[in-house]
Amino acid sequence: MIRAWFLLAALSDVDFARQWYDTQRPGLGDDFISVVDAAIDDILDNPQAYPSIYRGTRRYLLARFPYCLYYRVQTEEVFIVACVHAARDPERHRKPLSD
Repeated sequence: MIRAWFLLAALSDVDFARQWYDTQRPGLGDDFISVVDAAIDDILDNPQAYPSIYRGTRRYLLARFPYCLYYRVQTEEVFIVACVHAARDPERHRKPLSD
């Protein structure tokens, strides 16, 4: 069975976005987490389905929210390395994606 793991930086990204959405409307942060959970399920169902964008790091565009999950696949594990707003400059995120 394939498993998903979050790097600490990715957890921090998700928590920051959740908190920001909660300040916009109470409960919206919970909706964001639900969408992230659904994304993880999709990724685990078929981890190779989403585009490889940089050195084996793949990108999943979240539904409803303008965020992307960046992840790497290694045998029976998926490592979520970042959760980034889609409007951000991708060059700023090359360093964490290449580690």
